[in-house]
Amino acid sequence: KHRSPPTRGEALLVALFLVLFVVYLYVFRIAYLRATSTILFFCLQMFIVIGLACLALRFNLTVYLIPFAWVPILTRVFFDSRTALFLHFTTILITSIVVPAPVEFFFIQIVVGMVAVSSLSDMTRRAQLVQTAAWIFFAQTIAYTAISFAQTGAISAVDPWTYLYFFICALLTV
Repeated sequence: KHRSPPTRGEALLVALFLVLFVVYLYVFRIAYLRATSTILFFCLQMFIVIGLACLALRFNLTVYLIPFAWVPILTRVFFDSRTALFLHFTTILITSIVVPAPVEFFFIQIVVGMVAVSSLSDMTRRAQLVQTAAWIFFAQTIAYTAISFAQTGAISAVDPWTYLYFFICALLTV
């Protein structure tokens, strides 16, 4: 089952999210906006993870294999926490337009971004990346279980394979 081409409304949403990110940069991080290499870095990160998500969907794979945490981790390491979260939120909002369960996806990935940025508060050792991946795995697991249970009221609605996808995603994050 292939997805239909994007509608004008979806294109407008993507444009809105990108404009809001540029407005954030203009208001809070004007120096980033003036550096072409920084803008290229942000765009490249977004393009890679959104592109991987679209490829996964095209080949009937789950988007939970894609390490969306790369965006806030790399941005946090090279820039700052606020920009990392804002870029992650923008990426997740754009991606949620094309995924089959957008609310579930959005909720889980927002938790992932917050955990990724929080666990890297002071990046002093590379081993922190492994710890961050572990925290991300636990956060995804808890968020997925909570939202599945909240949506259906039955623990039987939880797909155990999704936990394996989260584990693979955590390994890919490292």
